[in-house]
Amino acid sequence: MNHLHAGTIEPIRHELLLIGGGHSHVAVIRHFGMHPLPGLRVTVLSRDVHTPYSGMLPGLIAGHYEFDDCHIDLRALCQANGASLIQGTVIGIDRERQQVLLEDRPALRYDWVSVNIGSRPALHTIPGAGEHGIAVKPIDRFLAHWHAVTGELAHQPRACRIAIVGGGAAGIEVALACMHRLRTLPGANAALVSCDLVCAAPRLLESHNARVRAFFDKRLAAAGIKVHCAHRVIEADDRGLVLGDGARIAADLIIWAIHAGAASWPRDSGIACDQEGFIRVDQSLRSVNEPRLFAVGDIAALPLPVAKSGVYAVRAGMILAGNLRRAVLGKPLRVYRPQTGFLSLLTTGERHAVASRGRLFAAGRWVWRWKNHIDRAFMARYRPQPAAPTPRAKNRQCVAAAARRKSAAKCWAACLRMCTRCGARASCTAWQAPRTRQCCCRPRGSNWYRASIIFALSSTTPTCSDGLPRCIASAISTPWVRARIRHWRSQPFRGPCPQ
Repeated sequence: MNHLHAGTIEPIRHELLLIGGGHSHVAVIRHFGMHPLPGLRVTVLSRDVHTPYSGMLPGLIAGHYEFDDCHIDLRALCQANGASLIQGTVIGIDRERQQVLLEDRPALRYDWVSVNIGSRPALHTIPGAGEHGIAVKPIDRFLAHWHAVTGELAHQPRACRIAIVGGGAAGIEVALACMHRLRTLPGANAALVSCDLVCAAPRLLESHNARVRAFFDKRLAAAGIKVHCAHRVIEADDRGLVLGDGARIAADLIIWAIHAGAASWPRDSGIACDQEGFIRVDQSLRSVNEPRLFAVGDIAALPLPVAKSGVYAVRAGMILAGNLRRAVLGKPLRVYRPQTGFLSLLTTGERHAVASRGRLFAAGRWVWRWKNHIDRAFMARYRPQPAAPTPRAKNRQCVAAAARRKSAAKCWAACLRMCTRCGARASCTAWQAPRTRQCCCRPRGSNWYRASIIFALSSTTPTCSDGLPRCIASAISTPWVRARIRHWRSQPFRGPCPQ
């Protein structure tokens, strides 16, 4: 079988299978699209075609986002980066034959395989939890159930008792988001809705500082959510929850946001796992007993345990991509060193959020805007842009000037084109430059960086008195920006895609 990439035919010598479309694997897909390895075919195996971004889930529940705002289209991402996508459910791995076993599909052979399937609430630890209520993960099933509930309450208002189990960040954010949505839902009667939050720990948010805990205690009380701390749920039935002291909480809807659990097939396949079923990996994210298998994200059990948070999966994405490349090439692997702490941005139902790290505490609408900017920037990174030219309104004069001159070096702000490797937008001049055929895969928020790229690649562009191309000088009037361009041009050129 041959593989067509960038106009050349390369024989397939290595098969890389990515099981799951989690936060780390989308970075791997993009990496190998931007920097393809000759003879390597990348195939993604995912149960879902759309990968949800967990950081935006509370906003989606509350009604601040639409479905497309917080889901990555794996089909479009794989197509833009030259990867194959197979939708299916993995049921095991045959280590001897190097095959991944799928439900209702033939097995797939691999040379290298990576697992990034996340985790889900450990419902098996509570009798009746699997039959009564809905878990926050898988997210697609939870959203379908939640939309059905809100649709019913909007058309036929009635009393609804909600019980949420879990006193961590996920449980609190989901509780506040649910109450905000029901209060603002047209047609629903918020006075008929009650909510209980049950937590086995003696207090909420034990991993956060006292100011954060006190803030959310007040916020939950203001939202009408009754908190039950130091109460362990021992059973769930069709009437609600049974607590350890024999008390009962009546509920029409139970939402499970308890501690994470792992899929059963890794352990059943003979892969070394910890006591909870998570795949044990070394410091290079490689399985301790299967050298051709890597694991990352919630499904991985690192040598030094860390919290099950998407922050670590996002940060580990590029390390995983580099180590997969090195494994294929037979080079030594790099060590992944997870950060000791991270900034948590927790939503409060409305367009309001809290920042927490160590002793740091900040709250306000500006924190929500900051979080919203971070989340949307992450999503935009993995959303291929349309190939049609997209001129910016503030540079229309520059567009007209470039069209009149019909110069070979068109203005960087005039015409934007999609990169066929990573799906990002790149300037025409950088794309057509003889020194490179790749896009300028760097942050696009800086005018001086874009201008300096074009200036470095095109020395034949008509210039003005200070040495800048006229098409750039007409769009940039700030002396500081022009000085940065001239300084950058004096530095040795390192190429448009340093990683």
